[in-house]
Amino acid sequence: MTPDSLATLPMFAGVPRAELAQLLELCPIVSFAPHSIVFRQGEPSTHALLVVGGALEASTQAGGERTVLGTVRAGDLTGESGLMMLTESRGATLTATHSVHALRIQRDDLVTLSGTAVLAAIQMRMLAATARRLRSTQATMQRQARSYGPPPTEDPTAPLPPRSSRWAAFLDALGALV
Repeated sequence: MTPDSLATLPMFAGVPRAELAQLLELCPIVSFAPHSIVFRQGEPSTHALLVVGGALEASTQAGGERTVLGTVRAGDLTGESGLMMLTESRGATLTATHSVHALRIQRDDLVTLSGTAVLAAIQMRMLAATARRLRSTQATMQRQARSYGPPPTEDPTAPLPPRSSRWAAFLDALGALV
């Protein structure tokens, strides 16, 4: 991996080659064979990967069901929550679908790169990834809301539905606390 090869990634357009060389000196290149587990959901998130070649599949496991979230490709930054929050755990499992080459970026590397164009490029990629995930989550929530039908009309004069015995006991217990 050379500064010139990193410069081919759109996120590094215009970044000085000397700063890309510094990034390569700080961040080791890691490689994964196809079908390798790169990150496992629930494990501590201690570093991010900037994928420079290959592809990974992101998935989650809940209630015994596996859900594929998407694909991580060259130029994508993944696992960035480990750079932003000290006690974060991995939210998804990443599995290499092809041979993968990536830069392993740790929090200390960002401090070392402070004030550089390469750090600004990484930060912009982090913000873009966060925005993409927020849009995806919002779209999912909207689809779910539509599947439940239109919201009920709120008529302040309508009688309240009858309380279940558990609900009544809960409310009575709350009343006793007040």
